[in-house]
Amino acid sequence: MNGTVNTIEPNEAFPKNALEQANAASRIRITSNLARRIDFRSKTVFTFGDTAEEQTSCAFSVYPNGIGWQLGIHVADISEFVPEGSPIDIEARRRLAAVSNGFVKTEMLPEKLKEICTLSVGVDRLAL
Repeated sequence: MNGTVNTIEPNEAFPKNALEQANAASRIRITSNLARRIDFRSKTVFTFGDTAEEQTSCAFSVYPNGIGWQLGIHVADISEFVPEGSPIDIEARRRLAAVSNGFVKTEMLPEKLKEICTLSVGVDRLAL
């Protein structure tokens, strides 16, 4: 980032190359990425939200660890789908440093990518 502030229009469309990357990422299967990760699918992991169907980027777990309790904080891991310097990475950085007009939420990721990266009940996802 160059220290300048970008402006972004509400609901500004993503560049074509970022949307193409998001579509390609939606075809990646996470099963090939599980070998080097801890599997929490058999553990109780929960979120705080209004409904069970709500998608989130953060979840929690609590379990005994032999000397007390362990708090797990699980954050959706988009790095498998958004390599550094890729079109989505560049656009997300631009949007992160953007100022929106009013109180309109500016999305950092295209909808297709959000669908595969957010944590949802009963759906396998990668997390940190």
